[in-house]
Amino acid sequence: MKTYADTMTDSGQTLIRTFCGECGSTLFAFTPLREDIVSIAAGSLDDFESWVPNTEQYCMHRADFLAKVDCVEAQRRLVTHVMSEAEKE
Repeated sequence: MKTYADTMTDSGQTLIRTFCGECGSTLFAFTPLREDIVSIAAGSLDDFESWVPNTEQYCMHRADFLAKVDCVEAQRRLVTHVMSEAEKE
């Protein structure tokens, strides 16, 4: 495994991305904004059929053709938009 410190994020906080050093496949990511959450790439799971998400992250980048995840409660949908400078004031 290798890591990359991604500093080009909407929040301005560094996101630590972990990936396979041989093939480059995304494995997981960590952010200091939510230390209780590890983002795991679903494609890296061996037993994908038994996995059920409990949080939906960064919904602002959900493709228009994808529906909200039914099993995720509204309060577990994190970052639905990024505040503009006007909204911050």
